Amino acid sequence: MKDKKCEHCTGEVTEEKLEHKVAIPESILSVDSIHAQTNRTYIHNHYKFCTEKCYNLAIIDDLINEFNFALIVPEEKFLDPIKDVQKAKRILQELEDFKTIYAS
Repeated sequence: MKDKKCEHCTGEVTEEKLEHKVAIPESILSVDSIHAQTNRTYIHNHYKFCTEKCYNLAIIDDLINEFNFALIVPEEKFLDPIKDVQKAKRILQELEDFKTIYAS
């Protein structure tokens, strides 16, 4: 594990067997939805982050980027753009609010 840098910050990854849990409340997005949105890249990559906080902030950043992109091209990303865009905007706002609280 020597000389491994965290994928979110500049911290050192000191433990090999980290098992971080997703901190995003299920009221915003379910864990299954989070894994689907992030292409499941965070399920087995716990060891790339120095802390659970960095792990979760990386997930939140990816989700915020994904929702922002989806809102740019809603007709390509949503089955029912009229209905789904409002829900996506709400989820995006809740993720941004949660990130602000979680990061502090």
